[in-house]
Amino acid sequence: MLAHRRETLAAARRRAAQVPVKAIVPFVFLGAVVAAMGAIEPYALTYSGLTLLLVGALPLVFGTMSQLFTMAAGDIDLGLGAFIGLINALSAVVLRSHPFYGGLLLVASIGVYVLMGLFIGVRHVPSLVLTFGLGSVWLGIALILLPTPGGIVPPALVTALNEQTPLVPEPILICVVLAVLCYWFLMRTRLGVQLRAVGANPEAADRAGISVIGRRAILFAGSGLMGVMAGLVLSGESGSGDPNGGSSLLLLTIAAVIVGGGEFTGGEVDPIGAVAAALALSLLTSLLDFLNISANYEIGTEGLVLLVAVALRITSKWLSGGLARTTQTAEGIRGATQ
Repeated sequence: MLAHRRETLAAARRRAAQVPVKAIVPFVFLGAVVAAMGAIEPYALTYSGLTLLLVGALPLVFGTMSQLFTMAAGDIDLGLGAFIGLINALSAVVLRSHPFYGGLLLVASIGVYVLMGLFIGVRHVPSLVLTFGLGSVWLGIALILLPTPGGIVPPALVTALNEQTPLVPEPILICVVLAVLCYWFLMRTRLGVQLRAVGANPEAADRAGISVIGRRAILFAGSGLMGVMAGLVLSGESGSGDPNGGSSLLLLTIAAVIVGGGEFTGGEVDPIGAVAAALALSLLTSLLDFLNISANYEIGTEGLVLLVAVALRITSKWLSGGLARTTQTAEGIRGATQ
């Protein structure tokens, strides 16, 4: 009986050590922002208030998922903001008047991302250089389609983002479903394990018989799909097009992936944490508005809060390693004394 109890306690300690402290950071960040908003403006936490605030957060959430797929491969997409703006302009110009051709262009844009992943894998071109250059191409095409902000997006996009779901606001349901699906795909499926292995150690993955180039193409396909979704959601949220509509999202998507538990080195990502971090970063702007902070100081304040979040993320990573080592040492000593 006593031995069984010791084994149960040891298993519980191992499970606690396996849950990184860094996984808690994005939820603490989100909880702090939501609590502050509720204290300042209680209406923000009502059904209508959350719906209004979180609909505006969805473009960043989907954009973060796009960046997460790219960073899972060990790359960074510096053209993501311009790509989202291109999809936004495409929705306002082509998708409404010619839905069939607009749909084909959306599929083709995902295909371009696949080709981009193949090109990076085959030619070993730095992703920073390629995506930065393509960002200029995306912006140029968007400006040709829509030189100035305007146009009208398909009414279906607007309607889809304004559904009155029972009990829980629609944006929360979208975020939960997106986080769970991406987590299941990347963390619980055999293909997801291979995708993360390619990003973490492509040489070892290749020796294990995994097609590194093919798996990288799949990751970039996921990135393109999420980028298209971000552009469509931005279109439905704004009701019109803007070639520069996604430019402000680029750095926030990278920050959300890192604060959410990801790494620049590839392979290590946390879809659920990334969604929580994206929501926190988006709501932070609304919180600063509630505090009546001048727009002149808003960017600096956001940057300061983000630095604090990143510092907590780094500290939590260190604590996670220390907790795991302490648990292993304690179990080793206990085993030696029994």
